[in-house]
This record gives sequence, structure tokens and C-alpha cells, in this order.
Amino acid sequence: MPALADASKIAARRIHATASQLAPATSAATSSASYPTTHEQIQQPSDTPNFIDNKFTASQATQWIDLHDPATNNLVTRVPQSTDAELKAAVESAQKAFPAWKATSVLARQQIMF
Repeated sequence: MPALADASKIAARRIHATASQLAPATSAATSSASYPTTHEQIQQPSDTPNFIDNKFTASQATQWIDLHDPATNNLVTRVPQSTDAELKAAVESAQKAFPAWKATSVLARQQIMF
């Protein structure tokens, strides 16, 4: 039994060391203030921009998809039916980003996703 207790202590130290390296990701785009926290109707829903080459860009689309809150059916935002050029730019951006993302550790990716 002592070996099991020692292994448990080592595992707990490893988890603690790993967790202490994970700081919450912060960004103006992902602040909690930028997302609705109630089901109240949004007076001026904004259009969702594209995220290409690590920056938000307004779409040049002429058609938009309305997204509604499923609980109230209130309009939350509009998503662009992106143009062909925007789609190609997004794919090119993803292809450029992939090698660095692939080389990123699982823990770092986890932090970004959280």
C-alpha cells in the first residue's frame, strides 16, 4: 500500500504543477462583458465579423444568416454568408497557421480553447 500512496502524492504534485502553469487566456474579444448574460432582447445586435489572419475583419457579404436565442427566439447576431474571396482567405490563413498549431503542446492548446 505505501507504493500506491506515494504514486498518488506524485500524481497530485504533477497535476498541481501543470494546473499552476495554466493561466486564463484574456482578450478584449473574449471578455465576458462582450457576451449577453441574460435572455433580454438585444436592441442593436451586431454582425459577427470574420476572423482571418488573427484579426477580426468585417465581411463584404451581401447575404446574412440571423442567429436567434433558442430560449426566446430573440435575434442575437447576424453571421455572414462569406464571399468566395473571404472563404479562400480563411482557408489560406488556416493553412499558414497549422504548422505552428500542430507544434503547440496539448496543454497550451487547451489553455487557448478555454
